[in-house]
Amino acid sequence: MARFGSPRQSRSAEQPPGSGYSQGFPTTTHSPEAGRATYVPTPVPAPGRSPASASRKRATTFHTLTPDALRALATGREHAGVTGGLRAGQRSIRLLVLRELLRPGAFPDASRGALPPVDEVRALLEEADRAARHEVDALLLHPSVGRWMSHVLRRRAAPGSSAGVPLRTDLGHVHVIAAAAGIRAGLTFTFRVPVREGRVLLPTLGYAELGTTGARTADITVKRWTVRFPGSGVTVRKPLSREARGWYPAHRVSVGTGAAALTVLLDDVDPFRHEDAVSEPTPNRPLDPGAVRRWTDLLAGAQDLLRRTDPEQARTLGATLTALTPHGPAGTVVASHTSSDAYGGIVLSEPACAEDLAATLVHEFRHLKFNAVTDLVPLHTREPGGAPGSGEEMFQAPWRDDPRDFEGTFHGVFAHSGVADFWRRVCRDAEGPLLRRARFELAYWWPQVRDAAAVLRTSPRLTRAGRTFLSLAAGSADRPEELLDVPDDVALLAREAVIGNRARWRIHHLRVPPADVADCVAAWLAGDPLPEHAGTDPLLVPDPGAPATAPATALLRRAAVATRRSDPLGPTPRPPGDPLGPTPRPPDDPLGPTPRQGHESVGTLAALARIAGDAALARRLCTDRIADDPQDPEAWIGLGLAMRRGAHEAPPDIAAARALSHRPELVRAVHAALTAEPGPTVDPVALAAWSARPTDAEIPGLHRTRTRPKGSPAPPPT
Repeated sequence: MARFGSPRQSRSAEQPPGSGYSQGFPTTTHSPEAGRATYVPTPVPAPGRSPASASRKRATTFHTLTPDALRALATGREHAGVTGGLRAGQRSIRLLVLRELLRPGAFPDASRGALPPVDEVRALLEEADRAARHEVDALLLHPSVGRWMSHVLRRRAAPGSSAGVPLRTDLGHVHVIAAAAGIRAGLTFTFRVPVREGRVLLPTLGYAELGTTGARTADITVKRWTVRFPGSGVTVRKPLSREARGWYPAHRVSVGTGAAALTVLLDDVDPFRHEDAVSEPTPNRPLDPGAVRRWTDLLAGAQDLLRRTDPEQARTLGATLTALTPHGPAGTVVASHTSSDAYGGIVLSEPACAEDLAATLVHEFRHLKFNAVTDLVPLHTREPGGAPGSGEEMFQAPWRDDPRDFEGTFHGVFAHSGVADFWRRVCRDAEGPLLRRARFELAYWWPQVRDAAAVLRTSPRLTRAGRTFLSLAAGSADRPEELLDVPDDVALLAREAVIGNRARWRIHHLRVPPADVADCVAAWLAGDPLPEHAGTDPLLVPDPGAPATAPATALLRRAAVATRRSDPLGPTPRPPGDPLGPTPRPPDDPLGPTPRQGHESVGTLAALARIAGDAALARRLCTDRIADDPQDPEAWIGLGLAMRRGAHEAPPDIAAARALSHRPELVRAVHAALTAEPGPTVDPVALAAWSARPTDAEIPGLHRTRTRPKGSPAPPPT
């Protein structure tokens, strides 16, 4: 119950802090060797499918996963029977939570007599379950119903939370769930339900607009062919799928055919549709017809791409995904969210294209599966490894801008191994711009997954099952032969995106101990080499203002997809202060108009210069910026990337470039110390070259550290 009420959440393409798995909850409370039972439950039928004939006898069920099922899930090769087992586990969890919520006396003074008591709610649900259990199962497994359940558990544990919304209002939502169950099961009944903002919402079915905002409750009369709200005059004929006066049916979208068909509900009005998924409550604004058509077209394109590239995954995704909650307009990247209390549901912003939606579905589908797997099989221990009081393990996860805990990193490896595999398969089928896009994504994501899995494997927190699961998941992203076909220009852009991501994380979240900085300053002034210990053990000091990496990666991605052979991104950007000013790009330029000075960071301007082939300008932009503001992280990152590219005016300086990707926090800290007092100018390129080590690889590794033990003093600034 505590696990369900404290859901594990995944947020993608959002800016820290305070989001996603960096503040996740433990996924297991049992021992590493638990889960050896052999009984495998009968899978719950997928939405819309008739259940197989089975005994109605209730029995205690222990859910687990066989080794073969766990192997199939880890590699993304699961079939419908395996995902049906996950669904059965989620159903049992929901039933346990519902039993707790409907126990006698569970709603003390909640409705003040305005709504039917809890025993009548329970009776209606039980009658519906006897009449059509598969319909009730589909309702209870609806993502918004799960979010409501966990929300109420948390509210009951902390009665003072959610100020402004009375507890009785949230508790009363169970009445509309019961009414929806009765309607779906074909019962005839009269029931009283709560009203929110003048509406009665029936989860998975739609909502009635009653025309008044003052009413707190409304009666609903359900006959064989109609559903009526007597107090408002709203009457709608079953199956409630057509709009009528005062009635607005749920947007149910079906795309694809046969086994790869996908049917989802566009959940746009349920008050719990994105509970805990967004930072602030948003008004219930139903999608207009144009938005529904856009989402339908995007889903059709995404499912068609999935069907062509991986028919088996398209089938299992179609059997698992039940609801999409649109939240936010189309942007540079898709912001998406899943939660362990909302199996089958994804909250996401509107994608710009079908390919973006397909990749997001694959990514979030893996998060959904991982949550369901860890409900059944412990993949890691609850307590962090290491000596008591040594702090929690924290990781540099290359798909996030903030430090991640163990579970969040494990989640990310599994999700992004699926993303890498998706783009690998697209490479086999695509052509033109989509092929270039797929090759960029593959070259970008494959090393990220490989390196993160390698770091994670060393953690003592992995159980035997978890170690096997991780190895299989990462193994599915083994170096693919499709990488051999990636053009040099696309590979270069992907490599710069990887290096920029890692350097950006380090310079924002790592701090060099002051003693190391002092030793480096003394060595530099004496003409000695870099001290061996300098920068080898930086301190983790998370920066809450760290910018999102996604826009920088998106810029390089768009450059990789551009197909104009000569100067695909338009004229070279001129440096700030150039008397000629910014040069506009043509209207059809893939990156749009030239950034206006003062509105774009030096990182963006330097990237545009590199993409246009002017590495010397990119270097000059960054060194000029360092002279003006030595603390600007984007200037140091851009300088390191610019020095990797050769030019007639400035040949590449690989040693300096690698130092700025391996230890940018050290170079910046030493530069700041050397220039703190008036004195000779310090050349940042020369300092970076001095800071290099012979062991610096082409691409820096991922950082792993521990949080400071509780009560320990914060490190001084450097």
